[in-house]
Amino acid sequence: MTLTATDARGNAGVLDLTVTLADVAEIAAEDDVMAGPVQGREGAETAIDVLANDVFNAARPTAAEVALRLLPDADLAGGRIALSAEGPVSVAVGTPAGRYELSYEICAKDAPESCARADAVIDVAAAALALAPDAFGAPPIERRDGGAARAPSSEASGTTPIDGRDGGVAGNVLTNDTIDGAAFEAGEAEATQLVASVPGLSIDPDGTLRVGPGTVAGTHDVTYRACEILNPDNCAESTATVRVGASQIELTDDDLTDAPIYGVSGGVTRP
Repeated sequence: MTLTATDARGNAGVLDLTVTLADVAEIAAEDDVMAGPVQGREGAETAIDVLANDVFNAARPTAAEVALRLLPDADLAGGRIALSAEGPVSVAVGTPAGRYELSYEICAKDAPESCARADAVIDVAAAALALAPDAFGAPPIERRDGGAARAPSSEASGTTPIDGRDGGVAGNVLTNDTIDGAAFEAGEAEATQLVASVPGLSIDPDGTLRVGPGTVAGTHDVTYRACEILNPDNCAESTATVRVGASQIELTDDDLTDAPIYGVSGGVTRP
């Protein structure tokens, strides 16, 4: 570029200028949406890569080229969600279900004023609960030869009902229930009794089904609800059937001939 200047007296001067224009890097950030949710019970090392669809110099940005940072309004689920400098978003094991929005910014390291912003949405799903019906105990076994039936016990089994006179533990209603296809681990679910067909039946939070002393004999149903502790609104319902037996009554023949009663005067036998 050549500049020519002339003053009031007609004196002219010529000046040559050289201007060098540096290339301006293209930088662009695009919003990120996951293909499917992460299971919060299991977590994920890479739920999504926020840089995968962003652009720097016509290519995916790298940590060496851009500085990546979360903006203050990012929802990190109480520290359970994290963003690495390379772009992947991790979700920790035990993250509650929900939709978490992360606002982030990328800036060129060689031109910090060149930046772009975008949002990433992280969907975390609750586990699938499957509750199966329960059956505890069985009717008393009657012997056709006239012998004594098997007596009920304080611990119900597949062949013996629980004794309604003394009561006891029928079993655990969560034993055959599953979360994401696997058995519940301790502390993963909480059981709540909804309806019992007779008084005396109760279910503890850990799933233990109890029969109280004095519970009437028979086959009784208890409806219960199990909820995931991580996501208390994630619940399912089922029914447990428990068979309660009557106590065994045994009669023994008595020989009272050693103390006869005379019909003339009458009297009372000994017990």
